[in-house]
Amino acid sequence: MWVKDAALIRRAREQRRYSQRDLAFLVRRTQAAIHAVEAGKLRSISDDFALAIATRLDVPWEVLFSTDAKDGPDGVGMTDELRAGVFPAEAEDDPEVASR
Repeated sequence: MWVKDAALIRRAREQRRYSQRDLAFLVRRTQAAIHAVEAGKLRSISDDFALAIATRLDVPWEVLFSTDAKDGPDGVGMTDELRAGVFPAEAEDDPEVASR
């Protein structure tokens, strides 16, 4: 699967107060692998790795990953409406998103 937005994965991890090491343990990978995904160095990862990340972060996999390369890091971004649904705490802090 292709990573849509590496920074979004980092924000989701931080919102759940997981360190990279914590998430790595939960998905049975190394901290270096999590870092590589969040840094945008790993743009394509295995389906099981992607699903494990999405499950542990409690975010639908379709928000974080795509099966189509065109939706990868250079493709379609996340809309404010979708971001507000995934990160309601951020939406409360952002008057532009919260007013919708």
